[in-house]
Order: sequence, then structure tokens, then C-alpha cells
Amino acid sequence: MELEKLQDKGIENFIFKKKIKQEEEKLFIMRYQVLTKSINGLTESFIVNFQRLKELLLENGSKSYCNFYYIQNDNMLNLGLSFSDNGEEPIQESDALYILQNELFITTDYANFNKLINTFKNDIGKNIKAKTKLETNMISYDFENVDYYLKTLDFHFPVSFLKFNMFQYRSTNLNDEILMNFEGKNNKISFCVHAIFSNTDKLFGESNGYDLGNLMP
Repeated sequence: MELEKLQDKGIENFIFKKKIKQEEEKLFIMRYQVLTKSINGLTESFIVNFQRLKELLLENGSKSYCNFYYIQNDNMLNLGLSFSDNGEEPIQESDALYILQNELFITTDYANFNKLINTFKNDIGKNIKAKTKLETNMISYDFENVDYYLKTLDFHFPVSFLKFNMFQYRSTNLNDEILMNFEGKNNKISFCVHAIFSNTDKLFGESNGYDLGNLMP
């Protein structure tokens, strides 16, 4: 199946909650890329194995939230994942905790996860706050929204990976016109999620970007 055939199936028109327009995403990514020039260790995108994330949702179906934390290891921004009954900071000892490593979320413990959060807050996170005057430590998703997103993609398309593009929100476009839905997020650091479609040996392309999360704090 070629990308054109995926488009014929409706991938370009496949709408989830909080779809981000391409021109807005490009603007937000451009702002984040400016930050990378002055803040060391900022990662521009993350690739996540789709099958592994599906498995984790099956294992943690009793939880209410999927919380993605900014963590730092090897002097680089990374992602941690918490399945929790709490949609706010901080992590709980009852949370199921994972860190992203080589495109897979692997199990970790409370002490290590908390250490990586604090390393981020005291280094890269501190530098982000100095530049933007704001901080974001975690992005919280309702479990049912993530579950629906993955199941719907999996039913319709041959998904191999999810791509998380990091960006910095802006409340206006380049013409200083207000961007609806983003006024309260201006300058915050976040990401949007794209599905990467492929077969066993060839990548075909990626979906539009989606933002389903709540920024904390």
C-alpha cells in the first residue's frame, strides 16, 4: 500500500479531538527550534513504538490518566510515562512508571523516575523557565482519549510508530492575529503526536498532528 492509497482511505481527513493545523504546528516548531539555539539538551522529536504503547495501555487499563513527564538523562530532554489515577503532579508511588529508551517505554521505579524529573527541573527545565517565564513539567491525557486514539488508528491504518514533535506555543500567528484555543498556552513547551504509517520494509508517511493533553502546571 502506498501513501496515496492511505490518503484515499481518508487519512488526511481523519479527525481526532484537538487536531493542530499544519501551519500552526510549523510556527510552534519554529519557536521551539529557536530555543534549541540557546538551551543545551533540547530534543526536537521522539519516536515511540506503537505496538509497545498499545501493550502498556492493555496492562494499565484500570488507570485513569496517561501522564507524560519531561525528564532528563544523559544531559538530554527525554520523556517519562506514568499511568495514574491522578491527572496532576507529582507522581504517586502507585503509578506504573516508564522511561523512553530506544523508541520503547521501559519499566522503571519511583526513585529513579523522580530523580530524572528533578534533574530536568534543575537543569533544562530551569533554563526553559528563565527564557519563557513559564514552566511545564507534565502533559496529562485522559486514558480513554489515548486508548481511543490508538485503537482507531490501529483499526484503519498500518501504524508502526508515533512521532512526538516538540514545540513552543504561540497565541498569535505571524500577522499577530489571535490563534483560537492557544491564548492560555502562549510560550509553553509541549508536543503534538503524529502516526507513522508503514509496512515491513518501507515508511510511507505520517498523519496530521494532534494535541490531546493538559499542561501541568
